[in-house]
Amino acid sequence: MTDAEHRQIIGFKPPSLGYLVVKYLNLNLRLENQFLNFADKEIFILKTDLNFKRLIVEPPLLKIYVSEPAPSYNSNPVKINYLEREQRNHTLGNLEEELVPKYEKWNLI
Repeated sequence: MTDAEHRQIIGFKPPSLGYLVVKYLNLNLRLENQFLNFADKEIFILKTDLNFKRLIVEPPLLKIYVSEPAPSYNSNPVKINYLEREQRNHTLGNLEEELVPKYEKWNLI
């Protein structure tokens, strides 16, 4: 956007961000197919026998020391794929919902 588009004009209301996103998506229809291909992609889940004894571990030992972290600068920004992260979190949540009842049943037996 140019500086002229950022100037405030009395009585003028700039378009909302949602409108601009929809306009961009309408101009780039290939993005919808790419999104659908990505969103519908099957996530491979490895099925194994669970050993519930390995789920409970000892907490790490407490190390008592105080120091300031060294300042660092990451000059290579990382792009985060939020859709992929959401899909992994959703899959993990579903697996957890299956795991907890099995663990509780195992713990009662």
